[in-house]
Amino acid sequence: MGKASSAKKAARVAKSSSGRKVRSQQGLVFPIALAAILTLGLALVIYGRATNHQNLGAPTLNSPTTPGDHWHAAYGIFICDQFLPNLSVGVSPDPGGIHTHEDGVMHIHPFQTATTGRNARLSDFFAQTGLEVSSSKIQLPTDPALGDNSGKTFKKGDKCPDGQKGVIKTLVWEDAAGTAAPKVFVADIPRIRFTNNGMAFAFAFVPEDQDVSTIPKPPSAARLEELGAADSGGAATSPNDSSNASTSVPAAGGSATTVPASTTPSSAAPTTGG
Repeated sequence: MGKASSAKKAARVAKSSSGRKVRSQQGLVFPIALAAILTLGLALVIYGRATNHQNLGAPTLNSPTTPGDHWHAAYGIFICDQFLPNLSVGVSPDPGGIHTHEDGVMHIHPFQTATTGRNARLSDFFAQTGLEVSSSKIQLPTDPALGDNSGKTFKKGDKCPDGQKGVIKTLVWEDAAGTAAPKVFVADIPRIRFTNNGMAFAFAFVPEDQDVSTIPKPPSAARLEELGAADSGGAATSPNDSSNASTSVPAAGGSATTVPASTTPSSAAPTTGG
């Protein structure tokens, strides 16, 4: 009887252990399945975003499939009540292919995919010229064309000559020749994209409550087709070199300095091209 009883107990223990093992294995099914579902969902999200980016009509510029594209955009730096002279500086060499020729024009013909399509942004132009524009300041590059304002910084809160504190705004016209009102950006300015040929940009330090409709297009907007065509590496005639008048604008820290005045741009521009 003792041996039979021991055998029965051993059989019960073995059966009990086997059941626990099966249940333990079954308990792993749910977390494994959940992990697989989450992984698949993440892959679908990534694929969907990539597909959407491809279908948004983003410019291809000088991508391998459309070589030779060459865009132009007018730009200007507007301080308090007028545009500064055009920048004349650039970083050499020009790896991105987004630069200026002292003509108030951004020449956009990328040499690499890093600056094409959705990657073609104002940050590329800033890196090439040394200009910095953010929500807190406009930092001018060291550039003899800027005269006494070479290297100056206009910070949010600095004052214009009339005593009003300034803020940084970037105005973007999709069509330099059109009549539509500009889009106004106060943040993420370096991330603004070049979306088409013939745009216009104004980097402005102005009183916060100033009506943006009083900020004109850059002087080069009226001559964008002409200036864009003169893309041989030489400097085109600057539209704000025709006046020797001067006016006062603030320097860093709120003090005032003097810069040459610019001409007043026309309200319309010819159709862009080339």
